[in-house]
Amino acid sequence: MESLNDKKVVIGLSGGVDSGAAALLLINKGYDVHALYLIVKGGDTEHEEARKIADKLGIPINIKDVSADFDEKVIKYFIDRYNKGMTPSPCIICNREIKFKYLIDEADSIGAKYIATGHYAKITEIDGKKYIGVSKNRKKDQSYMLANLTNEQIERLILPLEDFSDKETIRKIAEDIGNDVSSKKDSQELCFVSPETTHINYLKGRGVDINDGEYIDNEGNVIGINSGYQCYTIGQRKGLNIALGQRMFVTNIDHEKNKVTLGTNSELFTNKATTRHNRIIVNQGDYDIKVRFSSGTVHGKIINFDRENDLLEIEFNEPVRAVTPGQFLVLYKDDVVVGIGEIFNDTTA
Repeated sequence: MESLNDKKVVIGLSGGVDSGAAALLLINKGYDVHALYLIVKGGDTEHEEARKIADKLGIPINIKDVSADFDEKVIKYFIDRYNKGMTPSPCIICNREIKFKYLIDEADSIGAKYIATGHYAKITEIDGKKYIGVSKNRKKDQSYMLANLTNEQIERLILPLEDFSDKETIRKIAEDIGNDVSSKKDSQELCFVSPETTHINYLKGRGVDINDGEYIDNEGNVIGINSGYQCYTIGQRKGLNIALGQRMFVTNIDHEKNKVTLGTNSELFTNKATTRHNRIIVNQGDYDIKVRFSSGTVHGKIINFDRENDLLEIEFNEPVRAVTPGQFLVLYKDDVVVGIGEIFNDTTA
């Protein structure tokens, strides 16, 4: 491979506000910017928006169809976790196995030293090594979503939005590209599930059998009929279609028996979590911990790390609500990501 040019960068261009603004910022800093758009599903038309932005910025763009690899690495994972009674986090898997993998491949192919995205996170360097850190824009912070990147991906990553604390500033920067870019709404849905459908219909469309099962209480008594365990997530209250005289929540899912346990809100709280598929950078002291992307941080510590069997046990300083199998638990020290693992329990192992 030819030597890498430290003024050349490949940016993941999605067609949205953040990646467009990030590309413009890189251009203004003197980088030779090249764009990459990844098609992950059939019928994708957003790549035309990305092409328009690249044309306005005067940068080359490679539109690459990676749908087969996406199906193998992300969709199969998505289906597998629901079939195990878990609530998957496909974006975390996609970032490592698809998006950033292909950004590195593209950078290598054109001799670019760096890759970039429009994520809200920070690159922090400690003792000559780079880590993912919390964005100045804490409301938009996406460090959780980047927590599972490989060391090489992080070492070569530039995050142009890391020094901006509010989204409106980013929209103003994007105005230089055009109002049709700066006024775009943020994407909220899974990129491979259309907004007019549900994850249940998507799973059915992929051939997943979803059959009625039993609701049970904490003593194992049958109290109703569920719509199929894949329809539920820990902490869910709406859509249970059962009247029990008090507010009830999903507290456990047993995929082997197709049983969904219902309990009170207080029964959703726990002091501990167990994770696997762990990537632990710092294994000492207390941590700030996120148990899902949308949650705030809580304090806790590692009480056991069985490296041979890849099992990590975490104890929280105070009870945490709805610790959900399939979600990722991310460890922070001083706003720097120092660990990640996938949450599971005995009925989802």
